[in-house]
Amino acid sequence: MPPWSTQNAPMAVGDYTSQVQIFFLRSIAYSARSEFGSLFSVGLVSNRAMLVATGVAFLLVLPLLYVPFLRLTFRTVPLGLNEWLVMLPLMFVSTGAAEITKLVLRRRMEGKLTVPARA
Repeated sequence: MPPWSTQNAPMAVGDYTSQVQIFFLRSIAYSARSEFGSLFSVGLVSNRAMLVATGVAFLLVLPLLYVPFLRLTFRTVPLGLNEWLVMLPLMFVSTGAAEITKLVLRRRMEGKLTVPARA
C-alpha cells in the first residue's frame, strides 16, 4: 500500500506537518540570533552549538520516518522525495519573513525608509 493511500493519509499529513514545523522553528531560531543584523552578517555557521543541535534534530527525526519498527510504534509513514522537495521552501518562509522585517527596520533606523504621516 502506498504511503499516500486513503488509509495512511492522516498519518502522512501529520508527518509532513510536523517536519515543516520542526524546521520552520529552527529557521526562526537562526534568524532570531540578532534583532537587526541579517542572518548572513551574523553568519550561518558562527554558532557551532546551534548547528549541532539542528543536525541532531534532523537525524533523530529520520529514523521515525524510515525505520520500520519505529514507523509502526510512532504511526508514521515515510516521506518521499516529492514531499521533501515541497517542504524545503516552506522551511525557509519564516527566515525570509524575518530577514525582510530586519531589512525594513534597519532602513527605518538609517532614515532611508520613512513612515507616512498619519492624518
